[in-house]
Amino acid sequence: MSGNPLLKPKRNTLESISNVFFVIALVLTVGYFSLAVIAVRQKQGQYKDLYRRGMITRQDFEYRMEETTYLRMMLHPQDIIPFEKYFGSR
Repeated sequence: MSGNPLLKPKRNTLESISNVFFVIALVLTVGYFSLAVIAVRQKQGQYKDLYRRGMITRQDFEYRMEETTYLRMMLHPQDIIPFEKYFGSR
């Protein structure tokens, strides 16, 4: 090899295109899961509001929260908050 050894050879065009698509896919995936977490939190807030107004029973509330909690565990496990944190023990 002649010339400056510090200069890297040019990247392959296919490799560059592949890296760009990988970054785009990564950004879209993270964005999708972030939106999904926001949607689940919003749904849980609606259930909490219905329960506070007395429009659903505690059993129905717990069932709905449990259902959405499974989604949240898959999407963002560190966000799980127990029932007592919402309302205190009754």
